[in-house]
Amino acid sequence: MIRRILIFSIFLFGSTLTLLHFKRKNAKAAVEIQTKIQKPDEKTKQDLKTPLRVRSCDDLKGLPVADRINELFNTTGQKSSLIDTIRYTFRVDWKEDKKPAWLSDYATFHETSKHFIARSLNGSRDYLKQDLKQGDHFNVLKKEVSFYLLVDLSRSRVWFYGLDHQNQRAILLKTYLVGLGKLDSTKPSGSLTPEGTFNFQENVATYRVGRFDKYKDLDTEMIRVFGTRWIPIKENADDHGRLGLHGAPWRGEEPKEERSLIGQYDSDGCLRFSQEDIEEIYAICISKPTTVEIVKDFHEAVFLDKGEWK
Repeated sequence: MIRRILIFSIFLFGSTLTLLHFKRKNAKAAVEIQTKIQKPDEKTKQDLKTPLRVRSCDDLKGLPVADRINELFNTTGQKSSLIDTIRYTFRVDWKEDKKPAWLSDYATFHETSKHFIARSLNGSRDYLKQDLKQGDHFNVLKKEVSFYLLVDLSRSRVWFYGLDHQNQRAILLKTYLVGLGKLDSTKPSGSLTPEGTFNFQENVATYRVGRFDKYKDLDTEMIRVFGTRWIPIKENADDHGRLGLHGAPWRGEEPKEERSLIGQYDSDGCLRFSQEDIEEIYAICISKPTTVEIVKDFHEAVFLDKGEWK
């Protein structure tokens, strides 16, 4: 009997040790698995804390560069696949009231801004002259087209893509120099310009010398704040307030564009373009869905990782 009890005790003790070893092994494995799962989150947090590495705006080695904007407006010669060229006629079958069709009617029907048509019609950056005569040719944007602006905070650069949805093609149209928000190490982006993906909003505006409106509850000559164009991309960008694209402010007794601010970290968060660049973007994009992706570095862009575009 004593011998049986002794054997049973030894067996029980051995089983207990085995169980404890198993539990410790599993606990260690669980810790390792948990650590592996947490590592990406920790890395993401660390990336957010990484200071913005400011580079030269000319540091474009290995990055795409293009200027194919004129292909959107040319009615002869080299033309973009994003447009159609139309011959103007007074009478069109798509106008229900059968009255003569004017430039604004063509703009509405073809989902193309009047400014876009005017530049194509005039063969220059004249967006205001919109005179038409029978037989004139001009370009309109195709239906299945949208646009994408990729903003690199570190280089103060913007890559402007036209997206051909019918053929799943992304066409780099141009690269722009841009002014950005003041540097601020307390912000995740390192700047008053936040990272993120935004879309063009509807309440765009054009400004000229002598036009006043309310700004921060004060009557303000708006060109002194926003230049000649304002395109909101978010009305309330978290703690950044309103966020948008606009021209450089005009200053002086006889207001002139403060071009030296382009390429600088000087704004309260908005993206500042030269007058010709913001007017160009305005003319092309306001009638089509347009996305703005803001990243610290070009290579971080979600747009580049999607694999949806050729």
